[in-house]
Amino acid sequence: MLRKRKKLGFTLIELLVVIAILGVLASIILMATKNVRKNARDARRITEFAQITKTLELYYLDNGVYPSSNDKIFLDNNWFDMLSMLEDGGYFSQADSVEQKSSIWSKLILEVKAMMAPSYSRTTPQDSLYPNRTYAYIPSVDQQKYRIRCEFENLSNPALNTSLQGDFLFDGQPTGSSACDISLGYYCTGISGDFDPGS
Repeated sequence: MLRKRKKLGFTLIELLVVIAILGVLASIILMATKNVRKNARDARRITEFAQITKTLELYYLDNGVYPSSNDKIFLDNNWFDMLSMLEDGGYFSQADSVEQKSSIWSKLILEVKAMMAPSYSRTTPQDSLYPNRTYAYIPSVDQQKYRIRCEFENLSNPALNTSLQGDFLFDGQPTGSSACDISLGYYCTGISGDFDPGS
């Protein structure tokens, strides 16, 4: 007597369970990669600010003041004016050579770049979420100090603990969106001490 074989396959309930599990796993992975991307963008902001800081110090050594641009309404103007002054003076390539002066190969690479493109400078630093987020620069009234600011996505980033705090756009506004307010994710660097951006 022959036995009938049962057909092998998934029932509808089994398929729905598998699809639900895959959906949960996919959402977990998406959340994890989203946080990784946020942290990567914050790390890029810190790196670019370190480079700009070196470049601004070279500018100050030559000129005795930091670049002047004090637009408190359109912050992009300040940032791009400052970058333009640094690029026109060739300060980015100077900062590269100071940073890499210990290596013979680095010197050779810089010389080759200079021969191939005399106006060589690295890509203009700007927030990767521009225009929704932007870097900002502001000098003090006497141009002897400056602050640069970005907005972190990860409010628990440990770098926020090293941020300068207090005024940014207006003298006497130490908190809020016109300040270097770490509770809002604003990370500031520059020359520490009393800072007067003007009123």
